[in-house]
Order: sequence, then C-alpha cells, then structure tokens
Amino acid sequence: MPLKILDRPPKHNSNPLTDQTKVNLQSTERIFLLLICSLLALGEPALANKFETISGGVAGSYRLKSQFVESGLLFGGIGFLIASVLAVVVPHTNAAYLNYANWKSSAIVLAAIGTTLMIGYALY
Repeated sequence: MPLKILDRPPKHNSNPLTDQTKVNLQSTERIFLLLICSLLALGEPALANKFETISGGVAGSYRLKSQFVESGLLFGGIGFLIASVLAVVVPHTNAAYLNYANWKSSAIVLAAIGTTLMIGYALY
C-alpha cells in the first residue's frame, strides 16, 4: 500500500495582524493625526493672541521685557555654571548617576551654555 501524503492546508504568507486589527490601527492612526492637526491649528492662534495682548498698549512694556530677558540670562547662566561645577564635584562612584561615565563632557557642555548665557547678559 503506497504512503499517502496528508493534505495540509496551504500556507499563505500573510501578515500576522488580522483584518480587525488592521482596521483598529488605521482608525487609531487617524485619531492621532486628527489630534496633532488640531493641536497645531488651535494651539498656535491661542498663543499668538495671548502674547499679542500682553505686549499691546502697555506703557513701559519694553523696560519690563528687557528686565525679564536680563534676569533670565543671568539666572540661566548662573544655573548652568553651578550645574557644570556640580558635574565635576559630585562623586562618580554610583552608576545610577547620569554623569557617572560622561561627567567631563557634561561639565564642558554645561559650562559652555552657562558662559554663552553670561556673555549674552553682559552684552545685553
């Protein structure tokens, strides 16, 4: 008696995702796209209107804005310089610290940003 080969269903190369999952992914992608577009469309005019009303018609607003920029440059520069000193001073014995292996480059980058902000403060 000859051996019979069992009939097996043909293998098809299909995506493991079912049709229902594909439909759900497409609808999820549409929702995210709609959300991003609405944030871009609705958020920008709201911010523009907010900043326009702050600066419009206020007496002495240039002086207030320049003081705000000066203080931001000063405190930002001081903060970055302190952070660069701390990157060097803090012990590098705990591997959980962010600057365990790259503390030299962290200190250099923080010092460069702090110096740039302080130069901006001095020139402003």
